[in-house]
Amino acid sequence: MDQIEEHRARWDTEEGVAVAVVKAVAEATNTDPFELEPLHSAMDTGVLDSVAESDSEYQWRLEFEYAGVQVELVGTGDLTVTGFDGR
Repeated sequence: MDQIEEHRARWDTEEGVAVAVVKAVAEATNTDPFELEPLHSAMDTGVLDSVAESDSEYQWRLEFEYAGVQVELVGTGDLTVTGFDGR
């Protein structure tokens, strides 16, 4: 298995956090975004959008697995993809 190098991206509520996650995972894994499993199979995208759009004064971080990689979202707009490619 080849380790995927850490891939960093940014997300914003204008583009949508779900779109940013799919784009970042597609880039990190060199996969067409349309070939990835639907994001909602790994994460409730409604909850994801609600958390991302919240005006919380507290810093938050969310980690989950999607398409065989680890995704980390931070309330500052940072998005990191790491993991292993088993394909």
